[in-house]
Amino acid sequence: MLFGYVTTPATTTLANRTWTRVTGLANGFAGAELLSALAVNPDGAVTRETHNSANSGWAFLRFTPVEATGVRIFHHHKVREFEACGPR
Repeated sequence: MLFGYVTTPATTTLANRTWTRVTGLANGFAGAELLSALAVNPDGAVTRETHNSANSGWAFLRFTPVEATGVRIFHHHKVREFEACGPR
C-alpha cells in the first residue's frame, strides 16, 4: 500500500497529475487503532498489510501534514472508507 498526495489544481485531469509519496507515515493514534502489517514505513509505504476491520476494528495511519488537492492510496483491496483529519 502506498500513500501519496497531489498539489496540482483540481481541474487537472487525473492522468496528468503528479503524485508525491507522503513522509512521516506512522501507525496508530495514541497507541491504539493500529494497522496490522509487517511494517508501516515513514516513506509512505505499508508492507504486507493484513488488517481486517471486521475483526480488529478501525486502523489509523497519520503522516506529515501537506497542502494537497488530492490524496491517493495505491492498494490491492478496495478502500471502503477514508477520513481526513486536520489540525484542531
